Amino acid sequence: MKPYQSRAQALLLGVPLNRCVAWNLAAGRTPNPPTAIESCVVHASDLTAPELLDLLETQLPVSRSLVADQPATLVPVEAGVDLVAARLTETAN
Repeated sequence: MKPYQSRAQALLLGVPLNRCVAWNLAAGRTPNPPTAIESCVVHASDLTAPELLDLLETQLPVSRSLVADQPATLVPVEAGVDLVAARLTETAN
């Protein structure tokens, strides 16, 4: 079973919520993911943008704690991917 479909949660240790690698799944769920070509390199949408962090912080149910004196965040993968995909779709239009 895939993490997106299994009610999986991501545990982020010492990194902000918008740095979760699972959000990269969202790009594949958008009809035309936004990209820019610069110097023969394709850059995908910036999933680390401050606006995305604000959106994730306010819209996702997260649990926070400390692990070895470092911030730890537990976040639902499916809800996060859906939220990021919706945001990418919105900004592409």
